[in-house]
Amino acid sequence: MSKTERFRLADPRTQVPMPDRAGRLFRSGVEGEAIDPSSRFYATMIADGDLLPATKTPAQLSKPAAATGRPVAKPAKTAKGERE
Repeated sequence: MSKTERFRLADPRTQVPMPDRAGRLFRSGVEGEAIDPSSRFYATMIADGDLLPATKTPAQLSKPAAATGRPVAKPAKTAKGERE
């Protein structure tokens, strides 16, 4: 069995049917799809720059920013000094 890796569409507006999944469309978004990058179809798309490695997994996307240890930005002040 081949190793799968997560890739996302370079242009989320693109619609790509997945031949290994009965033509289901490739999901757009940062989490992407788990695919076999050694497959001729996907290897060609990766080489052409149409697929990029997904940077985050669905589990990482579901965590709020504060839970990751990053500070949460305060709303900017308006010209009147009020917070938005």
